[in-house]
Amino acid sequence: MGYDITYISNMTLHDAGSETLTRAKGFLSVGHDEYWTDRMYDSTVEARDKGVSIGFFCGNSVFGRFQLLAGTNGEANQSFKRDGRLNDKDLIGSGYDEGIIGGGNWKVQDAHHWIFENTAMKNGDAIEGIVGWECHNGLSENIPNIKKLAFGPTNFYKWPTWENIKSGEHGEFVSTYYDVANTNAFVFNTATCWWVYAFDSPPGWARSTWYDCRQTPDLRAMKITQNVMDEMIRRSAT
Repeated sequence: MGYDITYISNMTLHDAGSETLTRAKGFLSVGHDEYWTDRMYDSTVEARDKGVSIGFFCGNSVFGRFQLLAGTNGEANQSFKRDGRLNDKDLIGSGYDEGIIGGGNWKVQDAHHWIFENTAMKNGDAIEGIVGWECHNGLSENIPNIKKLAFGPTNFYKWPTWENIKSGEHGEFVSTYYDVANTNAFVFNTATCWWVYAFDSPPGWARSTWYDCRQTPDLRAMKITQNVMDEMIRRSAT
């Protein structure tokens, strides 16, 4: 798509703090970014509040808190253990609640929002098969003027045997947007791990076949992504 992208690891964010984000025009969390340290979380909140826009192109993210531990040789940060959960909803917009595992269609509910410019999407239109493997569905109750851009039901396979037997509507996903108070920044949340399935597959990468998962690229999702990144650049210049 022609953007100058810098990649960082979770450990880079943990070690370097908010400065690794504030030097950029925006921050993208992609895929299934589930486990964060307190320092990662606090650094991202700090960067957001300093005016860095965030795109959460992911699902079940910023959920599990983990502690970094020394290895058997005493070297720091060589292992980790889970330690409760983080306040995912008040950073992302929506987060973990019951029924996050499943799949479905990304159904538009606020087509007049700038996120959807030049997509030709209308309320009720859907990007098929892009919601899954896990999603965000619990809406924050503490973010003023939060917007639900897309939401709808998810289907679920039998658990814990993981048989591919659909059991009907199981839960829901909620994609959100909010402007960050006293800044030019915004936070957009697709609420699904499978947003990347709307893009071309790299060589050797196999898509999931569960939940009627999307198998082909989708220009509408690409345009939404482009709109988000262009707006990050525009706002960072003002």
